[in-house]
Amino acid sequence: MFEITDKIKDNIKDEAWPYFLRLNKRTSWNDELKEHLEKLKVFLKSKSYISFVGHPNRYHLTRIGDSCLYDVPSFRKGALTVSVRPSHLA
Repeated sequence: MFEITDKIKDNIKDEAWPYFLRLNKRTSWNDELKEHLEKLKVFLKSKSYISFVGHPNRYHLTRIGDSCLYDVPSFRKGALTVSVRPSHLA
């Protein structure tokens, strides 16, 4: 688990930023925003972002659309480690 003091503000304004911005400006949760979240997931997958399942409390996140950064030490990468498959398994 990460400490809240390890959390770094996500100030990266890349191609994904507008998706997060829209989700974070919401005042309610409706079908339009659910669709927007699905579009974000498709976008992230298309850009080869690494996905993993984790409880938001472990990362000090509270709402859908929250984002932050962590400087993850190499010995704690876990699901974030990019594995290269041997050519005979590709």
